[in-house]
Amino acid sequence: MFQFLIPTAFLFFLIIPIALWAAYARSKRKVFAFSNAEMLFSLKKPKASLEKFSWFLKIVALILFVIACARPVQTRDVSLFAQKSSLDLLFTIDISSSMNETVAADSGDQSDLPRIEYAKQALYALLDITERERAGLVVFSQNPYTILPLSFDHTPLRYYASHLQDYPGTIEDGTAVWDSLMVSAERLGNVDSPAKVIILITDGANNCGFFTDDQVLERLLRDNIRLYVVHIGNYFSFTFTTREEIDKIRKISEHSSGVFFTFSEEKNIQKIAKQIESLERTIEGKQERVRFHQDYYLYLLIPALLCLSVSLNIDWIYRKGYLL
Repeated sequence: MFQFLIPTAFLFFLIIPIALWAAYARSKRKVFAFSNAEMLFSLKKPKASLEKFSWFLKIVALILFVIACARPVQTRDVSLFAQKSSLDLLFTIDISSSMNETVAADSGDQSDLPRIEYAKQALYALLDITERERAGLVVFSQNPYTILPLSFDHTPLRYYASHLQDYPGTIEDGTAVWDSLMVSAERLGNVDSPAKVIILITDGANNCGFFTDDQVLERLLRDNIRLYVVHIGNYFSFTFTTREEIDKIRKISEHSSGVFFTFSEEKNIQKIAKQIESLERTIEGKQERVRFHQDYYLYLLIPALLCLSVSLNIDWIYRKGYLL
């Protein structure tokens, strides 16, 4: 549908009759009085037609300017299908240098692998069961970094997952678990979703950062966010202090209605996948009407500027007397 968004701009058309009247009055005004006009007939007559043409161009430019100011547009209503997920996942993955250390498999069927490889297996398995959900990625070492915001498109997420083994040890070292969880909670806090889940994949305990475990738990409970933890490694192989920190992570996970898992074999990740699948979730879709505007003012503004430019050049040449 074609329409003008600013129709009041047409009031400027009142300037046109005023300008025409002023031009007519000026042409009738006598400048000099002669008792004998014979001497004037011998002079070259100015090309009055060009002067009239100049005025015509000014009027055309004014008309085009006014129509452009009224903003002519072609409007078009389009129906779009908006997809909405009721389960939002944010993967929060530890990429500290300790993730390069190997972990002994629980059985002889599998050789020892670096912890980051177990993290990749866990991430791939969880992505396979959440293909239709929104997911994002946060990685952390001494500081947390948001790599990917929440999105239905998992292609970038799978790309980063395939290169996960290249990240440990590339940035400042440390394990800021609480800081990373606060950043993840911040990303999910303002999301309108019935189910919000942080999946923490780490091999250790918090040893740096600014936030405490109590602050993290308070934030998760306030925003109704569940924390699922995939802990990589043998719990009893860590020091007593580290086990205390791991227990804090387990406590936060349980209090937020999440689950704490230890993962060192493929069969364990299936338990995690079943827990995620058991969450009640739906994919909602609705039709939304979006209105698009295609502006046409430039098609009027450019010719108006050209007309005005030509008119001013004619006036300048006329004043210089080049047309006499």
